[in-house]
Amino acid sequence: MDIQKYDPGMGRPLRNLAGIILPAFQRDSIDAHVAQILYDRPDVAQSVRADPSSRDVLDGVAYHTYAEQRKYLVAAKVIDSLDRIFAVLGEMAELVPAVGNALRWGENTLELLPKGLYALWYAHGANDRGALPYFATMEALSFVPYAGEAVDFMNLYINRARANFRWTVAQRFLRRIGRPAGSGPGATGSALDISRNLYK
Repeated sequence: MDIQKYDPGMGRPLRNLAGIILPAFQRDSIDAHVAQILYDRPDVAQSVRADPSSRDVLDGVAYHTYAEQRKYLVAAKVIDSLDRIFAVLGEMAELVPAVGNALRWGENTLELLPKGLYALWYAHGANDRGALPYFATMEALSFVPYAGEAVDFMNLYINRARANFRWTVAQRFLRRIGRPAGSGPGATGSALDISRNLYK
């Protein structure tokens, strides 16, 4: 079986462009997530190669887990989209030196309530124990003048939710077929695990 990345966006340039501008317009493809798991996780890919019928199990686990976690993915896209809109407004505010920094700090402070509520809801519901320290660290960086705007454009929330979704699918699949499951961002929340999984 040939394992390679799957691109769900081929032939949809307008939707892709809208999704680049605002994450709320992005669409999640379960097939793309499964292909990414097979690409990133040699243990999962090896299991599917050894028993091709287990691919149906992997697909079933992915669809079931997506039904559970879809709400976190959708909400994360909304949070990241608002972040991006406020980042643009903050960048424009910083062009006015007398009030720019104060407006930027005010805007970041106002964002903390919905982001904090989402982070608590997501970390508990999606069982992502490393999410809270990760989000707190990145949000602290967003207060840095000028450089903080780059943090607001990083799709922090949806990338984290997608990485944890793929990790959860892989772990559940391996347990379902009787293989030992490894560690990942949902288990340890370590910086190494996060860096390996977030932006794929």
